[in-house]
Amino acid sequence: MEIAHYLAILRHRLWLIFLCSLLAGVSAYGVSRKIVPSYDAGATLLVRQSSPDGELSYDNLLAVQQMGQTYSRILVQQPVLSVVLSNLHLDEDIAGISERVRADAMPNTSLIKIGVRDRSAQGAAAIANEIANVFIQQHREREMQYYANMRQTMETQLARLDENIRRLQTQVNVSEGPGRIELAQELAAQQENRSALSSVTAQTQLGEARLSNEVIVVEPAQPPDRPTTPRPILNTIVGAFAGFAIALAIALMAEFSRRGRTSPELGLRSEA
Repeated sequence: MEIAHYLAILRHRLWLIFLCSLLAGVSAYGVSRKIVPSYDAGATLLVRQSSPDGELSYDNLLAVQQMGQTYSRILVQQPVLSVVLSNLHLDEDIAGISERVRADAMPNTSLIKIGVRDRSAQGAAAIANEIANVFIQQHREREMQYYANMRQTMETQLARLDENIRRLQTQVNVSEGPGRIELAQELAAQQENRSALSSVTAQTQLGEARLSNEVIVVEPAQPPDRPTTPRPILNTIVGAFAGFAIALAIALMAEFSRRGRTSPELGLRSEA
């Protein structure tokens, strides 16, 4: 009985429900059309770590994932974004572009996803790709500077060891007796240190050639076909549904109010 009564209310107030739904849907569509569209574009980076023997252990993989976390933070910081703004000639400050970009290390992988939101589809893709390119270039420069400093330090140490070895060799050649044995032992130790340092230097040069922690673009950003926001059709449906719910609530409240006024009148008539 109650269900039939509610259905009767809906039929009686159908014009109101339809009108509210239509007005709400049209309003939502109109507002959506006035909102400036925003586009999302993304690029994907891969962090690769090479090892001297060409094999990666579980610890190496964990290290790569941790590097991904670190790199994802560097990607959206001032050193990278300032160069991006300059290269693309964008009239915007660091704070403004920082709100529209993000970089996330994808869980359990060595991938980093760069996301950019912009009012232009081409602009979003261009910024994402430029962030990737600038970061890779800066990363290579840091790596090359690191190896250059290490190589210079090792070359200085090798030169010092070579000088000590020549000095000790001369002393061994002209010495006799117990002193010569001690000098020979010291010479052997210096030669052993020199050999070990030469091995480390060779590995460093190999690492420099490989740039052991290399970052590459595996998926460049492409201009999206449609905006992320607004979504006029979805907003229209939501607006129409909201209008329907509001109209239904008004209809039920009006019916309950009418029944509340009618019940006392019926009671008075019965007593009379």
